[in-house]
Amino acid sequence: MKRRTVLIGAALALGVGYFAYPLVDTYLAANAIEQRMASEAQAIERQPILQVAEGCFGCHGDGGKSKSDIYPSIAGHPKNYVAEQLRAYADGSRSSAIMQPLSLSLSDAEIDSLSRWFAAQDGPATKLQSVPQALATCTACHGAGLEGSADPGNPAPRLAGQGADYVRAQLLLFRSGERADPTGAMNTIAAVMAESDIDEAANALATANRR
Repeated sequence: MKRRTVLIGAALALGVGYFAYPLVDTYLAANAIEQRMASEAQAIERQPILQVAEGCFGCHGDGGKSKSDIYPSIAGHPKNYVAEQLRAYADGSRSSAIMQPLSLSLSDAEIDSLSRWFAAQDGPATKLQSVPQALATCTACHGAGLEGSADPGNPAPRLAGQGADYVRAQLLLFRSGERADPTGAMNTIAAVMAESDIDEAANALATANRR
């Protein structure tokens, strides 16, 4: 009787082992389907903000990587810097006939989502190996590689990969006071720069970058 019980137990164990293979396959397949569905659901959730982001591509380039010297690349900018600038356009503290109406059309949630989306993108390709001497003082705020800073008290934009014309235009706006830096740092710096200094800084950046 005892031997029979052992044999039955062994047979059951073997049977479970044999049928476990299709069960495992079924589980793995179901798990893969579940993960795919979750991934698709996340993609659907992201789609609305991607559609909003695509509206920026006309000026700022696909994925926020500008091909123009006039319009800045916004891919790879610190998210708090992007959010700060969009809100500045919306409240009029930063002026732009193009950006102000666009920023006013965005909700706070959309501004936060857009900022996160662009911050998550890789910045524009750059040949910047070392910071030119003309831009050495910029690293204090803009990062050692001019990649920008997400410092909560003083977020600074990415300079690496930006066009000379855009950088020159912004320095002139800071110098004239038409663009205000909330910390006052950029206005103070630009105020003592001659136009030749501004040209040197913009050209040094362009030469060191991908252009």
